[in-house]
Amino acid sequence: MLWLIPLSDSVMSVGAVIPREVHRQQSRATAEDSLAHYLEDTPAIVRLLEQARRSSPARFDADYSYLATRMAGDRWVAVGDAAAFLDPIFSTGVFLAMQGGLEAAEAVDVGLRAGDLSARTFVRYERIVRKRYHHFRRFAVGFYDPAFRELWFTPSRKRLGIYGAIVAVLAGNWRPSALTRAKIELFFALVAMQRLIRRVGRTGRS
Repeated sequence: MLWLIPLSDSVMSVGAVIPREVHRQQSRATAEDSLAHYLEDTPAIVRLLEQARRSSPARFDADYSYLATRMAGDRWVAVGDAAAFLDPIFSTGVFLAMQGGLEAAEAVDVGLRAGDLSARTFVRYERIVRKRYHHFRRFAVGFYDPAFRELWFTPSRKRLGIYGAIVAVLAGNWRPSALTRAKIELFFALVAMQRLIRRVGRTGRS
């Protein structure tokens, strides 16, 4: 997947998100050469950039989602991006930071009232932040899976209410109902089947 993000009237961010397995097979000697190689696969991009001039060196970043090893201790608590950062493909970062901020404030308030701001006061806060992070991360990771995208962009996904269930999650519903959870699990089961079909198809062609 390629991106072209205007930063100003004269500068545009250009990059590519490549599955690890693909990059292992197709990467070139340098980041610049690798980027050029991936851009060459999309003729429309090549035409668009033929008059462009590079203004900064190309860089390579692996999965930049992260989760802190520790989010709290005696008299301190990490909030927002200091605690966790999720690939912004679905723009869930602001929600995660704001919700975490509210929960951290509640935990601090409880600790102040009890006269206890030790690490144990923030155990519940940390557990919730981790659970919510993993809840959304499977969608962020899945987006880079061709099988995930094929089903996500297929109109038939709406027939069983799967589309609505996923949109509800991406809109911030991290505690879905049992029915919504079932629809989400059905979607990921279909993704697994689609992945298998793609793998069998490649084997058959080879």
